Amino acid sequence: MKDEKNLKKLMLYVGMLFLVIGFNSCSDDDDGTVTPLPTGSFALAGDEYTLTDNTVVLESITVSQSSWLTAVHSGNESTTDFIADPVRLEPGVNTNVELTFDEGAITAAGEG
Repeated sequence: MKDEKNLKKLMLYVGMLFLVIGFNSCSDDDDGTVTPLPTGSFALAGDEYTLTDNTVVLESITVSQSSWLTAVHSGNESTTDFIADPVRLEPGVNTNVELTFDEGAITAAGEG
């Protein structure tokens, strides 16, 4: 009878140990912000977009997977210092995509 009582206590302690280890194993190591590196670039011909104020409207852009479109200054491609608000693109053809630039990012000559 006493051995049975000790066995129950032992099983309770082992169960509690596994529960504590399980909770302790859940970490927040992967809860940080991930900054993706750019994976592509492109150039536009004059007839493929419309520029109005600080907004560029792309007639059509095709991507093979869910993507983000934004802009940085030329030569700073591996930075997160965006000069335009990021726009989410769905896989396939996206039409009339509006990319809004920060104030002053586009000069009077139409260059950023």
